[in-house]
Amino acid sequence: MKRKKHLPYTALLAATLLASGCYKDKGNYDYQAINEVGIDGINSEYTILALDTLKINPVLNFTQDASNDTSKYLYEWVAILDEKDRVFPDAKRIEVAGSRNLSYKVTLKPNAGFTMSYRVKDKATGVQWSKTFRLTVKSTIYEGWLVYSDVNTDARLDMISKLDATTERTYIDVLKQVGSALPPQKNPRHVSFATKNQGVGIYLSAGTGTNSIHGETFLWQPTNDIKYEMVGNMPPGFAPQFITNYGSAEHVLVTDDEIYYQNFISGGGGYTLPINIVQAENVKFKPAPFIGFSDLFAGNILYYDATGKRFVGYKTGQTYSYTLQDPATKLFSYTTGRRMLFMANTRYSNNDVFAILKDDTDGKTYLYRMNVASGITQTFYDAIQGTDVDKAEQFAVSNQFGYVFYNVGSKIYEYDMFNKSSKLMLDMGTEKISLLKCHNFGGISKYVKLENSLIVCTYAPAKPAAEQGTMRLYDVPTVNGALVLTKEYNGFGRIVDVTYRRR
Repeated sequence: MKRKKHLPYTALLAATLLASGCYKDKGNYDYQAINEVGIDGINSEYTILALDTLKINPVLNFTQDASNDTSKYLYEWVAILDEKDRVFPDAKRIEVAGSRNLSYKVTLKPNAGFTMSYRVKDKATGVQWSKTFRLTVKSTIYEGWLVYSDVNTDARLDMISKLDATTERTYIDVLKQVGSALPPQKNPRHVSFATKNQGVGIYLSAGTGTNSIHGETFLWQPTNDIKYEMVGNMPPGFAPQFITNYGSAEHVLVTDDEIYYQNFISGGGGYTLPINIVQAENVKFKPAPFIGFSDLFAGNILYYDATGKRFVGYKTGQTYSYTLQDPATKLFSYTTGRRMLFMANTRYSNNDVFAILKDDTDGKTYLYRMNVASGITQTFYDAIQGTDVDKAEQFAVSNQFGYVFYNVGSKIYEYDMFNKSSKLMLDMGTEKISLLKCHNFGGISKYVKLENSLIVCTYAPAKPAAEQGTMRLYDVPTVNGALVLTKEYNGFGRIVDVTYRRR
């Protein structure tokens, strides 16, 4: 006799439910189509220069809306920075605009890629439609001349940007254009391009202080104030005359009364104690606002004691200066008793330093040349016998030929130290000269033409202060040939200094 099998109640219930689930759902549901948005008129990728305007006018197609009422929708343009281009503190997501069409002056990070999204949201349904595309932003501040101007005592940085081998573009008030947060500065003094322990930086010195800006973006944050590079507290209103960079990572900072040194690699801790103290004397002297060094070897620095009226030496890494001993076969005494007018590093004759001093007793002006590549050695000395050189206002030295340029009012003279003669090269007429300079590029071959040029900056007092300045570049021929104008740029303030953002 077989025994019956009894299914548990729970199993029976499950089977019943399963069976009922196999029946076709005969419910009556009412599906309604919604307004859909089609997005056209956007390319798959765009490439643009930073600070240029990106314009995109999407074509929107609505399946259930022919009103063309833009208020029914929300619009959003968003940029997502590529991870490979993101460096702290870069933002990953940037809201670009909230308009139907895009007309955007590009202030995104230059030399970087982005995934862009355009989003349209129907307010009635809450449904969002989007389209993505690629955006590559190229830098407009990648390379070129940095022009530091005085505009009614306001400091303004402009840039003559080199976009390619043949194209340049001038950006007036470039910090404002890139959205830099550097506070307004007064009484500009000096601009320098400098290598640092993390890339490069640009230092702007003014009567209200010295700040660095990011070498790639020109952006500023509070820790870019020079006081954060100083070891110890600086007095209120601390405003260095200038900062100069030599070697790969060595900086010298000069104030009205002190000189500081730091090495970003071996030191790294910032500027410590002033070095304008001779060890044996233990008394600070007042420095002239010039520094001499060699691009060939960053072991020695030359500067001038304006108190004792003498040249003084410094070996990098030391905490003090040293007196220079006159050689047995000297050309001149390092203790000159004269007032320094000018000193510059040049590419002439193995990187000689040129110094020009005025003797207030005999009224004459003297040229000194020294080489600091290995030690400090004398190479030339003589009185300058140029026309009205006793009235000279500014000086510059040709990197190629060693000619000394100087101006008296609107007239620019070229002095040949070997011929002991001067020649009137230019007369700028009613324009006033604010700067003469021969910029030292450290012998980088692609900049030889610029390095061998004379820079003449003028201003026209009758013009508005914001646009009265002009910068001209002249080729300097051999054998005292006439200067040849090669470039002219206009629209600046009164130019106080220029440097080059090189690559």
